Amino acid sequence: MAVPNSTYDKILQEYKDRQRQRDYLIRDRREYLYRRDPAFAEIDTKIREMSLASFDEPLPGLHDRIGMLVHRRSQLLSAYGLGEDFLSPPYVCMRCKDSGFVDGQPCLCFRQKLLNARFSQNTVMASLPERAFDAFELSRYSRSFIDRSSGRSSYDAAASALATARLFVSGIAEGLRADEKHDQHIPSNLVLYGSTGIGKTLLSSCIARSVLDLGKTVVYLTAAQFFDLCSGHMFRSQGKSYRGGENGPPGGQDYDVMIQSDLLILDDLGTEIPSSFAGSALFTCVNERLLSGKATVISTNNTMEQFMERYTERVFSRISHRYVWLYLFGYDLRLEDAIPREQPHSS
Repeated sequence: MAVPNSTYDKILQEYKDRQRQRDYLIRDRREYLYRRDPAFAEIDTKIREMSLASFDEPLPGLHDRIGMLVHRRSQLLSAYGLGEDFLSPPYVCMRCKDSGFVDGQPCLCFRQKLLNARFSQNTVMASLPERAFDAFELSRYSRSFIDRSSGRSSYDAAASALATARLFVSGIAEGLRADEKHDQHIPSNLVLYGSTGIGKTLLSSCIARSVLDLGKTVVYLTAAQFFDLCSGHMFRSQGKSYRGGENGPPGGQDYDVMIQSDLLILDDLGTEIPSSFAGSALFTCVNERLLSGKATVISTNNTMEQFMERYTERVFSRISHRYVWLYLFGYDLRLEDAIPREQPHSS
């Protein structure tokens, strides 16, 4: 994956720091136990002595004797109201135990960090809601704001979108093929559309968090980033010069990584400068990911009619038949957040 060596080294250092912090935490907790009850130190000393002695000569029943000491330590921890994991705090990533590698290969968490660095999505990923879909608060949507064409309220539309998004993630979690999802009425891809400030990006972020929590890779791109990547890929594949900036075009590897990621999120599609290239690039990406069975989420401020006019009927037809469109509408939540709320008077 095309990232500078300095970035790669920085990520490696993050893992080393994470391991060092965990070691420091275990050391501090062990010293705390030794001060609180000398029995903890005695147990650890016996375990250490037995383990060292076994290197010179195998000791009969060593495994059972150490097991008894470990059990005794667990009893002591329980007596002091502490769990067995007090001296073994959980890793951030259980797969690689915070080393970044599994069987000599980069762990999924390491690959995601490389993705974040390459596609400049560190800020986006850092701001993802920790509790996934809990951040999408239905209480913020009005039951009295009614869409005339459908007769649905803003609340009902948001509730339906949330339920569909959860279903979408479940399909990824279960590793279902496109035909299996179709048979079970589980969406393979989504389009979130509607006016600004009604929660499209937030719902996309909730989806991203949920998929990351499954141990999958996520590429989260704005429309500008996406088309810049596509144009760089096109210039490279045609052997032409690139005028998109001093750093040259994004690498062909990066385009492949985007196509192969478990989930691709294209945010604010339609905000880029209109061009015939945009329709062609979008169709190619959508088609390649459909063929490989990879999930995609698109968010846009465009209506269906505007989307078709902007990206051509060919692109719209492909997306309309293979994506579930979720319409969000209502009061602008960003404006509501910006309006200071009146504090209740104290009696």
